[in-house]
Amino acid sequence: MSRTAIITQLIVYLAFATLMFFWGSYVLAKQTDTRGGSSQIKSECSQLEEINPVAGQVFQKAESLYEAALNIFHGPCDVDHYKLGINLLELAAGRGYIKASYLLGEIFYAGQIFPTNFDKSKHYYLQAAQKGHLAAQHELGVIMLKEATNEDQQYEALRWLGIAAYQEDGLSAYLLGIIHQTGLHGIEKNPCLALDWHEQATEMGFSDTAGFYDKLSAAAHQYCN
Repeated sequence: MSRTAIITQLIVYLAFATLMFFWGSYVLAKQTDTRGGSSQIKSECSQLEEINPVAGQVFQKAESLYEAALNIFHGPCDVDHYKLGINLLELAAGRGYIKASYLLGEIFYAGQIFPTNFDKSKHYYLQAAQKGHLAAQHELGVIMLKEATNEDQQYEALRWLGIAAYQEDGLSAYLLGIIHQTGLHGIEKNPCLALDWHEQATEMGFSDTAGFYDKLSAAAHQYCN
């Protein structure tokens, strides 16, 4: 082998060795960054564990508590921190943050993060509903209607659905129409009232895919005007 060929091979070998050295350094750095990032995430989530109704004062705004809770449920923290997320939401709700109250109502109603608890769900939906949260008003009315055992409870359920409907919630108006049309959940049938609610839902742009309004209007219009 000529001297030129030997030198050429040596250069190629050194270049390859240099490349592998830098590649190994890059991989090692990435692994270190990954471990460091994981440790940082764990540390951040662990720091949140120190928050309680007293230590929660470190967050000056209820919105910050709410955002921290969302970061637990949708961010890098694992399920072991979900109870903490609930605690943060309860702190925010206690400070009058409507979004936190509504989210707590959803969580305890759905039963996906924690077992379903209708009492807690109603409690937090009511907090949000009383402050004008439209979806909370609708959900509260639905829950109350399902649980109603007397006329007073039925009236309260219908009242919340009506409040939502008057805030231009087409779904609530549509549901009220079906309730009074079919006697759903033991409500006394009232075709004329059902027609009014169906008309309002239609005006709000809510689509009557089941055709309840068309079936009702032909007969009801004769004696409801």
